[in-house]
Amino acid sequence: HAARSRTSSEISVPRRPAPSGFVQMLREFDKQPVMCMLVSFLSYGSVFVYFYFTVGMFEMACVRPTATSEDDITTTITTTSTTTTTALTNTAPTAPYIEGSLCWINFTVGRVKFGLSELLVSLIFAVDWAWRLIDEGLGYAVTPLGIIDLFSWLPGLISAMALLTVGLSPTNWLCAFCVIRVLKPERYVEGFRELFAILMEHQAVLKATALITFLIWLSFSTMLYYSERENPDGDMKDNYNSVPRALWAEIINLHGEWPWPDYTAIGKCLGTFIALFSTGICMVPIVIFADGYQERLQDANETEEDSQELVHWQTDHLPGEHG
Repeated sequence: HAARSRTSSEISVPRRPAPSGFVQMLREFDKQPVMCMLVSFLSYGSVFVYFYFTVGMFEMACVRPTATSEDDITTTITTTSTTTTTALTNTAPTAPYIEGSLCWINFTVGRVKFGLSELLVSLIFAVDWAWRLIDEGLGYAVTPLGIIDLFSWLPGLISAMALLTVGLSPTNWLCAFCVIRVLKPERYVEGFRELFAILMEHQAVLKATALITFLIWLSFSTMLYYSERENPDGDMKDNYNSVPRALWAEIINLHGEWPWPDYTAIGKCLGTFIALFSTGICMVPIVIFADGYQERLQDANETEEDSQELVHWQTDHLPGEHG
């Protein structure tokens, strides 16, 4: 009876130790906007370096696809009037993909530079992942953000070490895993979280819209197949020579774009109904998500205004004693 009468305060419950000052400082720094900017810079910057690297791979592969030695390679370009001979020298036999250009900006990205950038970014993100794992516990490793953080550094570290040591092929799929890093700023932006919340809030309307859109897509694609399969225009006949091809062409028309205008008379009649009805139905999700984001912005502004205590200046300057 005495054991049962003990209060909850008398029962020893293991508690998590209070965080140290350094851990608390890291937590506060993680909430600052500069952290979001730093993570975004590293994530998107490393992806752009990979893009430059793949552009260089494509350009060099087009110019010298059979470059396997250090011998000079002669490429002959034949035109209608003249023949031009250009001598190219392969200076990197193990990695012939040397430089690339993107958006009219020439930037040299070779195997070593790409490997070093991947190594640096991967080590930084690995330290970040390890710190969060220690701070938040093992449950963090199986959360969506934890999985994104893991794949932001582990494949990049493996590919960087392979590129710098054993000469991994630049076209290996491990190099492409760096694109997952574009999801890492989601921790601070929370764009996909809001998107999923809006999706759950309006799921009934979106389900009905998806069903109607799918039925319209199948119906008009089949009709246009029968009306355009004998079209004298080559492009029209090629895009509507089967129902699967018509599905691909019609999904563009449902969103208001008509890249192939040479329809037959029956096809133009069907296109009129498509433009009147289906475009409005397919735009319903855009309207729903736009209104959802606007409502959340208004709620955030109202919450911020309500959190501020507004006191009238006369009330704030009342005398201490009456009389």
